[in-house]
Amino acid sequence: MQYLRVWLSVLFSAYSLMAAGATYAAPLTDADISRVYSQIETRRIDLLRWETESPSPSPDCNQSGGEQCALGKLNQALAILYLGADVRAIAAANTEITDAVAALSNVPNLTAERGEEGPGGVALRPFDFMRAGFLYRAVRLFGRSGTKATQRLTAANEASIAALFWSWANVDCRLSDAGPDHLWPWGSENISAQIDATCWQAADLLRSDARFAARSYQDGSTAAAQYAAWTGFAKTYISARARWGLVEFFAPGYSRGTLGNLYGYADYAQDPELKRLAHDFLDMWWAEWAQGQIGGVYGGAKARVYPQQVGARSPMDGTSWMYFGQGEKQDGRAPGLASSTLSSYVPSPEIVDLALDVEGRGAYEVTARAPGIVPNSTRRGRERLGSTNPNIPAVLLVTYVTPDFVMGSAVVAKVPTAMWNPASSQNHSAGVLLAGDPSARVVAYSQSIKGTNYYNALWTMQSKATQIVQKAPAGYSNNASDMRVWFGSPLQKLERNGWVFVSGSAYVAVHPVNGGYHWDAIDSRWLVLNDNSSPIIIQAARKSDFAGFGAFQSAVLAATLGQNGSIVTFHGLGSAGILTWDESSASLGQINGALVDIGSSPQFQSPFMHQAADSGEVVISKSGRTQNLRF
Repeated sequence: MQYLRVWLSVLFSAYSLMAAGATYAAPLTDADISRVYSQIETRRIDLLRWETESPSPSPDCNQSGGEQCALGKLNQALAILYLGADVRAIAAANTEITDAVAALSNVPNLTAERGEEGPGGVALRPFDFMRAGFLYRAVRLFGRSGTKATQRLTAANEASIAALFWSWANVDCRLSDAGPDHLWPWGSENISAQIDATCWQAADLLRSDARFAARSYQDGSTAAAQYAAWTGFAKTYISARARWGLVEFFAPGYSRGTLGNLYGYADYAQDPELKRLAHDFLDMWWAEWAQGQIGGVYGGAKARVYPQQVGARSPMDGTSWMYFGQGEKQDGRAPGLASSTLSSYVPSPEIVDLALDVEGRGAYEVTARAPGIVPNSTRRGRERLGSTNPNIPAVLLVTYVTPDFVMGSAVVAKVPTAMWNPASSQNHSAGVLLAGDPSARVVAYSQSIKGTNYYNALWTMQSKATQIVQKAPAGYSNNASDMRVWFGSPLQKLERNGWVFVSGSAYVAVHPVNGGYHWDAIDSRWLVLNDNSSPIIIQAARKSDFAGFGAFQSAVLAATLGQNGSIVTFHGLGSAGILTWDESSASLGQINGALVDIGSSPQFQSPFMHQAADSGEVVISKSGRTQNLRF
């Protein structure tokens, strides 16, 4: 391994590249888009070289502990095999894979839940959580029939990988699970999707391996039957998620876990319909991402946002930098992104134009729907069972986008927390992202009573650049404590008449309606409400709409704000209109007297995307280019 470290150091030192994407102030021409595409491979190589020099997580088992180092070994080895510098480096990478497979083979329980402790208190991770995807892609890219290079992966490693897949799949993959009842499971969407994809990957490898092709799984099926069943399931799964949305919408840490499987189907499915569906779904996801971001940072509402992610993270960081040259490169070597980093998929020209022509897009509103309600859940001991019902209106994602800021919130049905899939209701965020700095954010958030997770804590309504946010009361929320608002460090703050005013690339104003606020004694970036039940008004505006910061403050202070018991009324700036909020009823609020109705909205609606509710047709259009997706 000493040679490997020396080679990596020389290689990385000799290769210094920051291929930043251009900034466009008008629709992109075909030549512009061609230039963007020509830079993707350059940025991919940059990410992979960085991973070889500074692998994440560490492949050193003395640092990572347990079999966690196997993930680091696989992440680094895949990067080295892709770069394919010389024979000795490739041999060293194969040694890493040999060690990783041996470590995984010795895990007492390959199917252990994440966080479960094994011997000696070492945290175990299941084989299907990222590790299987790494190994499958290693075979498909570099095995005897590798699409990138043949036989960079040794025959011995390819054989041991197949044996490891058999050890897991013959127990954990059942034909009965590849049916409609499994389509919307209660719980973590990304983990469920990875389990399903691992069954498909295992069957794909085993059906062409003479040692395993004729063997019977524990349910009596063969690899060929499993492959057919999981191929059919994957097509149904993709169509369903395209029609009704993802449960874990734009989760910063978990989008990669779900989308990684789609990249695998798009790259390696032999069924042409599955390959097309996966490719179309990726285009749909990236189009929605593109229209809700500035500079590569997504500003719409997100689920499962942990405290450390409030001021920094964006879904698919790193991959978005690879595609568009915008946003943060930092996260590109994270192990969960290997499927996207090493995939042949690239976003369509419409998406490239949509992502990079920020000025030309102008100001607009985006709405989208997401599922999340489990109407008839039951308990079996500590385990909760049930299926998310996508037909029940649950979440309306409202995003207002300008060249200077993005405001986003998740408007949710007012139903008790017991009816929610926790993967949908966990750690919502609402607020404003300002252009120019990934941490220039104003975010409404709830502290949790214990741990880092809260559920269904935020009730929101939004019209254009005006939001009203309130902590949901007990019975509707779970594990929610102090209500607070995060102000990113780059933002200049001014306090006046119970409001906090912010100046950055745009103006923002924040006001708890009742009880006032104080600043957290440990981290002064957090505004903490004195009355946790108070509604919070968040108002954003473009600088170009006002003569200056003082004029914005005067307009906000002059705006009509009224309260009558539980009803709060605020006249938002610009074309936002009058927002009426009633915390005591099942009403989701009124905008100019019209009730907010999350059940009557299209699945997607914006100037650039449209999909009718429960429709399999998605239209993406930008600057005269049109793309039609079919699910």
